[in-house]
Amino acid sequence: MSHTFDSLNANEGEDVVKKFNEADAHAVEASALAKTQDSGQQGSALESMKLQFEPLSPENLAQAKTLCDTVFALEGDAAARDLESSLLPIDRRPVSDAMYSEKRYWIVRDSSGKAVGITGMYGLAGDKPEHCWLGWFALMPGLTGHRLGTQMLDHTMREAGKEGKTDLYVISSDHPDMAGNAKFYRENRCPIVAVLNNSGNHISKDGAELSQPLIRGTREHYQSFIDQGVNIFIRRRSIENADRV
Repeated sequence: MSHTFDSLNANEGEDVVKKFNEADAHAVEASALAKTQDSGQQGSALESMKLQFEPLSPENLAQAKTLCDTVFALEGDAAARDLESSLLPIDRRPVSDAMYSEKRYWIVRDSSGKAVGITGMYGLAGDKPEHCWLGWFALMPGLTGHRLGTQMLDHTMREAGKEGKTDLYVISSDHPDMAGNAKFYRENRCPIVAVLNNSGNHISKDGAELSQPLIRGTREHYQSFIDQGVNIFIRRRSIENADRV
């Protein structure tokens, strides 16, 4: 049976989160040392490409769902169903959507107009209205590692800022399927503020604004992974120049 207690001692939570942030930094450094220099023209062209962002709509939903089948293959149809429900009136959304206060998504297109990624954000019921969470977020295989993901994250944060959001939270983990995520989030100033694992829920002072019901709900959602020994991370990045509404 796994533990579900919280690190009620603030220093303990701070120490646990600090340890994982240090491991995060070391992994990024190791990755940078191992990375070979890419001298190809394609890499240079990708890094200079300006992405286009198209709000998800009934007209492009089918294309978005097809994209999800590729970039979120391991999650089955969960991403496609989530995108579809985000377009429904609140009174027609599935019961499972009761945890969300809002959801918005964008199709990401390359310079030729081809759909190459998905990004979005959502709000959680019971969370502060000025908080938002990064939704389904991925690029087509072969396009990662060229700072295109940074464009996607920046766009999402700009849109969140327009709505008065002050903090973006991100769920990640050390599961093998998420290899490389630590480097991306580290480079984009999204440090770990909470760790949920088999030893408990460990919250740093930077994650103190997250309510205990929200933390426990997040744990419940990912409990099957935690039972396998996976560490679930909650990351946070402050949104600069947010419109105060």
